[in-house]
Amino acid sequence: KPLVEPLTTAKKLRGVKFTWDEEHPKIKFHKHLNAKEAFTGDTYGFIAQEVEKVTPEVVYTDSDGYKSMDYGSLVSVGLASIKENQVRIERMREKIKLLKEVVG
Repeated sequence: KPLVEPLTTAKKLRGVKFTWDEEHPKIKFHKHLNAKEAFTGDTYGFIAQEVEKVTPEVVYTDSDGYKSMDYGSLVSVGLASIKENQVRIERMREKIKLLKEVVG
């Protein structure tokens, strides 16, 4: 199904910059985490608890209550938002063109 009003969804998401807690046991002692360097330093993202209020289907909660997100799913919201905005821009261009013809 096509996304309904993806721009409205995207506008509700707040991007943040954060620093990974490399000493957190979920990162430091995770047995199946192959690329621990991906969870180091500063990065950009979202707060899972905030995203959960907007698109709960992309947020997962583990047995200890820690939340993670499927960032890949948010790409479709972003791209659909761009497309929605492009349609709006093209409509405005047409209106401006018509107004210019009327005004002379």
